[in-house]
Amino acid sequence: MPKGFSELAQGNVFTRSSEGGASVDSAQRQFKVLLNEPGESWSVPGYLGIDVGDPYSATDQIPCVSWEGRYDGDSRMVVIVTYRYRSTPGGVDGSGGGGGGGDPRLSRPEVRPALYSLSSSLQEVPAVGGAYLTPSGFVNESAIRNTAGDLLEGLTRLEPVVTLQITQYSFTDQSGLLQYTGSINSDQFVFSGHTVPVHCCMFQSLNASPYVESGFRGFQLDFQFSFRWNFCPGVEDNGTDPLGWDQPIVMSGYNIINTGLGAAGVQQEHLLCKLDEDESGFLKTPLELGLPNQKVRAQIPAQADQSGRTRQHAAASPVLLNIDGSPRSRSLPPLVYRYQTQPATAFGNNFSNFGINSFY
Repeated sequence: MPKGFSELAQGNVFTRSSEGGASVDSAQRQFKVLLNEPGESWSVPGYLGIDVGDPYSATDQIPCVSWEGRYDGDSRMVVIVTYRYRSTPGGVDGSGGGGGGGDPRLSRPEVRPALYSLSSSLQEVPAVGGAYLTPSGFVNESAIRNTAGDLLEGLTRLEPVVTLQITQYSFTDQSGLLQYTGSINSDQFVFSGHTVPVHCCMFQSLNASPYVESGFRGFQLDFQFSFRWNFCPGVEDNGTDPLGWDQPIVMSGYNIINTGLGAAGVQQEHLLCKLDEDESGFLKTPLELGLPNQKVRAQIPAQADQSGRTRQHAAASPVLLNIDGSPRSRSLPPLVYRYQTQPATAFGNNFSNFGINSFY
């Protein structure tokens, strides 16, 4: 490993020119590296931390297209490393966006900015919440129920989905990324200046095809990502955040946790009660829980005996549940929870974690 290095101010150059009616930016940086001994073996990009494809700076995103190292002096103890940067003609702000003003093949494929296209469509998804019409107007509900308080199923709505296609060149086929197919973003990232919330973008596919061009032999990579916001008001602990590719689930089921006798937020008729007959054969009023705090089938009044007391039968449809599993009162709005069903991974701003070059 060399002793040290310093950047030479007199070696820095920044120019702008016109090619084919479009502006092109180019730059140059030079570093002076002091070796331990003549002929020392070391890696230029590994030591200086700059390689082909890296941007000039955080504000000037023109990519590095080449570097070279030359010995300075007879002692062979000093190496002058020169980095050259060049943008694609017609790029945004002169940073290589690959606009229509020039030939994008003036830069090497592996350092060209990625190209992308967007398209939108509609996707049918289950409708958890909605609004129903009353004589006084529409009334919103976090979970749609009928007039008896039971859940309505089978309703759907149309959700906008945006598909993003990205084309990128690479020396390898990036097959290591295939394991992330179907993954959603675990991080909030920025794409094209827009902030994408957590779990709202999915990596859907990667196609790699061999590609050869004037000294470059590698692959053309076609990525596909899909954005879905999926707003669902009323989801617990969610506020106004979009669900993205997560699923909203109404807390309901055929079984209950047999607890909550006398509690205001519990629908008492669904509790499992003891039904004992007296000597005359009539049913006594159920006042005591059977199998307390255990999972049992939800009960519902089914018929009355001669004294007006009711029998309880197993519920034929799912009942709403509280957070502790007890049957939820119909006077309360249903609980709706957010469930993650896809694996998650970090995408990085402008999909940098997928090896995508800057778009600009």
